[in-house]
Amino acid sequence: TCRVVKSIDPQVTYVARVRLGNQSGWGPDSPSSKGLQLAALTPIAPAAPILEAVDSTSLRVHFTLPPVRPGTPASPSSPISAIAIFVQPDGGA
Repeated sequence: TCRVVKSIDPQVTYVARVRLGNQSGWGPDSPSSKGLQLAALTPIAPAAPILEAVDSTSLRVHFTLPPVRPGTPASPSSPISAIAIFVQPDGGA
């Protein structure tokens, strides 16, 4: 059994307790959960990509998705919902 709590501050670490009630009243609180901060669940950085020449004006960027950070909400296909690739001239660095 679960409930979704919305509109929480992603920068705050939250814990939860559960209390059940019936016609006789409320029972005691459960022990507190471990803390969870949503902002801390951002993806882990991937390893450095590898570039491959496709033709004289195109390149292919190869990369490997990192492992999923423990506690990240599960998704049917992948916990990664967006990928951004940045390609720029090498400044000699």
